[in-house]
Amino acid sequence: MFNNFRNKKALGRCKRRGAATVEFALVASVLFMVIFGCVEFSRMILLRNMAQDAAYDAARYCMVEGATSTEAINRANAVLRKLAAKGAVVTVNNGVPITSASTDINVQIVIPMERNSLFFKPVFRNRNINVAISLKKERYLGVYNATTN
Repeated sequence: MFNNFRNKKALGRCKRRGAATVEFALVASVLFMVIFGCVEFSRMILLRNMAQDAAYDAARYCMVEGATSTEAINRANAVLRKLAAKGAVVTVNNGVPITSASTDINVQIVIPMERNSLFFKPVFRNRNINVAISLKKERYLGVYNATTN
């Protein structure tokens, strides 16, 4: 009688042998998609924050006397290279050269999301990260004379 109970229990286990494998396959695929989605979303947020830092750094560098648009673009690209951002386009003052008459420094950065995606390239097709920073120039035109009242 005891052997008969063991045989029935073993027979029940044999019928459910592949159930755990199938359940794991269904749950694991969803779990991995969620994990990869979190990694992808985090990377895009990191790219956006890095682009904001690069634009601000380029604008701050360019607002002093003697700085050029090319130097600002190089400065922004140096910051973006730290994160290996691909295809970033940096524009200073919409391509207009910075002169002594310029009052503002405008830096725009466009990063294509599809080229920088790790896992979900089709999701980010034709989408960009756009960042724009505008700062006033700090160029003092007069001469400070402490003896004048």
